[in-house]
Amino acid sequence: MDGAGENAFAYGDYTAFGNLSKGCEDLGLKETVLIQRDKKTNIPHIIAQNMHDLYKAQGYIISSERMFQMTLFKHIAHGRLSELFGQECIEIDIFARTLGWTHLATLTWKNIKNMKSKQVENMIKDYVAGINFYIKSQEKKGQFTSVEFKLLANKSKSTKKKKLEFEPFTVIDVIIIERFLGFQLSAGFQQKIIRARLLYYLKPE
Repeated sequence: MDGAGENAFAYGDYTAFGNLSKGCEDLGLKETVLIQRDKKTNIPHIIAQNMHDLYKAQGYIISSERMFQMTLFKHIAHGRLSELFGQECIEIDIFARTLGWTHLATLTWKNIKNMKSKQVENMIKDYVAGINFYIKSQEKKGQFTSVEFKLLANKSKSTKKKKLEFEPFTVIDVIIIERFLGFQLSAGFQQKIIRARLLYYLKPE
C-alpha cells in the first residue's frame, strides 16, 4: 500500500458499514479516504485526495449497497440470467445475446484502451478494484448479507442447483451494465419510431 497505512478508510458517525480501518490495505489506497453519511438522507459522501482513491472508494460503496442489483444486471446483459433463476429465463438470455451487449462492451473497452489519455481506463480499473474488494470481504464471511442473496441461496438448496459463487467483476461487466441501463432508459424508442413514421407519411394537421 502506498503510504496510507491501515487507516485508509475513516468513517463518519452515520454509516451502515462500520469501521474498516483494518484489512483495507489490500485496496491499495494512496491516502486516507473519508466516507460520511448525511444524517437525513443516509446518502454517502466520499472525500478523497485523488481520483485513484475516489473511484476505488466509489466502487466499494456502491457494491456494498447494490451488489445484488449489479449482479442481476450483469447476468441479464450477458445473457446469463438462467444461471440464477433457471430455465424460465432462457428467452431473456437469448434476447440479450441477440442484442450482443457483451460484444459491444468488449469493443467499447478496446476503444477506451486505445485512447491517448489513460484517465478513463484507470478510472474504470480503480472502480472495479473497489467492487472486487467488497466481494472479497464478503467471501470471508461465506455469503453476502443482503436478503436477496440469502433467498437465492435458499432457492439453490431447495432446487439442488449449483451454489451461487462470488464472481469477481471485470471492466467488461461494468461497461455492459452501463449499456444495459441505457437500453432500459430508452424504453420508449419504439414509440418514437412509430411517431416519426406517422409524421413522415401523414400531414401535420
